[in-house]
Amino acid sequence: MDLFYQTCREHGLKITPQREQIYKEICRSAKHPTADQVYRAVKRRISSITLDTVSRTLHLFVKAGLVISVESYGTARRYDPNVQPHHHLHCTECGGIMDFEYRPFDRITAPAQVAGDFEVSRTRVVVSGICANCKKKQKRKVR
Repeated sequence: MDLFYQTCREHGLKITPQREQIYKEICRSAKHPTADQVYRAVKRRISSITLDTVSRTLHLFVKAGLVISVESYGTARRYDPNVQPHHHLHCTECGGIMDFEYRPFDRITAPAQVAGDFEVSRTRVVVSGICANCKKKQKRKVR
């Protein structure tokens, strides 16, 4: 939570109980939750919170660098509290997103024709496929 408080102060964000709970919920989840998932979890603790408040807060957190917005693949935007360089595995069956680290991917740079007209702020590799759980389910269906 020290990072949360420090970053909020640096970006002039008011520290409220709602924002604290939203950030805690994002950090608690390893599944890259959507705004709706965060809302439902926080609503159990703060009954007056709205989905709009959660959505706007998550947008502020992304702008401040507290969380990153993760590839959504046609579904609701998802959020990741891990702002350190890392990459994602995306299961095309269940929609799961898992983190992985691979240092050579951290050094990927944009081609010159892109970098010339576009200011690159982050590069991230997404590997799509089928996770182990979904593969097991598929094998059971085949039998």
